[in-house]
Amino acid sequence: MSPPPASIPTAGPACGSRYGSCGASYDITILLTTHYLDEADHMAERIVIVDRGEVIANGTADALKADLAGDWIHFTTADIDTARTAVTLVGQTAGVFEVATDGQRVSVRIADAEAALPAFLRLLDHDSITVTRANVQRPSLDDVFLGLTGRRLEESGDATEEPIGVTHA
Repeated sequence: MSPPPASIPTAGPACGSRYGSCGASYDITILLTTHYLDEADHMAERIVIVDRGEVIANGTADALKADLAGDWIHFTTADIDTARTAVTLVGQTAGVFEVATDGQRVSVRIADAEAALPAFLRLLDHDSITVTRANVQRPSLDDVFLGLTGRRLEESGDATEEPIGVTHA
């Protein structure tokens, strides 16, 4: 088998497919630094987050996201007063880590949002609270970075100083 190519594209659609095929074909590890966390989430087997020169997290994307302790349920009610009542109701539910409201929108952080959503909807319906829209959101690597550093990647100053290390074996 010939050696891997000296150059691999670093952007665009060919990027992900070339990294995967090259690493697998030659049994090598490829280290990629990127600030595109969705790219890292999609392509990497393991992710290392470096902040101000120190490794602050290391693991698979799923493991890093699981460490955040929860998915989000977002739902919208008919008005602000109803949203406040909903916050009180769902905030008393076992397993809820955090509840917040922004106008008519209520956000709930809970371990298994997909399983909890039907129970929340029944609870709210039982108290005559109409939900006009609801969705579940799994944490992203942006959420992981925010949770670890207290800031979003774009707020971290010079982005070239704080890469996210990605390995693909």
